[in-house]
Amino acid sequence: MQKIKNRLRSVLKQTTIWLLLFCVLFLLGGCMIEESSVTSTRGVENTTASATSTPLITVSPEITSPSAGSSLLTATPLITPGATVTQSEKPQITASPSQAPTSTPTPVPTPTRPAGQELSQEEICLQSMSLEQKIAQMMLVSYYGNDVAVMKRAAAYGVGGLCLYAPAFKDKNKTQVRAMTQSLQDKAAVLLLISVDEEGGTVNRVSRYEALRKEPFLSPSALYA
Repeated sequence: MQKIKNRLRSVLKQTTIWLLLFCVLFLLGGCMIEESSVTSTRGVENTTASATSTPLITVSPEITSPSAGSSLLTATPLITPGATVTQSEKPQITASPSQAPTSTPTPVPTPTRPAGQELSQEEICLQSMSLEQKIAQMMLVSYYGNDVAVMKRAAAYGVGGLCLYAPAFKDKNKTQVRAMTQSLQDKAAVLLLISVDEEGGTVNRVSRYEALRKEPFLSPSALYA
């Protein structure tokens, strides 16, 4: 029983010592924080005082001509402690810009026709066309029927060409095909580009007819296999 009492006394002594140490450390920490705050406040005050006591310097620049023989920029400092510089009192630098070198654009030469050379038939034809006629010449019209009257009407509109298909060649021989194409050219102000959708193989608009060709054209895959 005596041993237990002695043990309790020892634990109480140690606990008391640790509490005292904790209180001392807490007081020391509070003092250090307060001293740091005071030092910071003094630093801010010193900075403000320095900024307030710093004189303002206003510079009135003056640009002189390069021909004057001296430096291009002359500054006259005016020290006015404690003054406040307004927007109108700020230094203004004005200078007359020197004349920038101007480049003369190189003229693009216009192609000229040699003397004595006449216009070609194509050039004469183009010069005589309106804008609508030139646009029509860029069109290639496809026709899937066999009515020659429709083909002639398309040719008369001034299109650039016609693309014909199998119905246009049905029941015709070579002579009849030539007569048909010539009748279309007669209706056109400018010669037509008459074409056929003939790819060979399964796409054979003309060669399918024995009156025009004995054997149909082969497809490219069969021809170059």
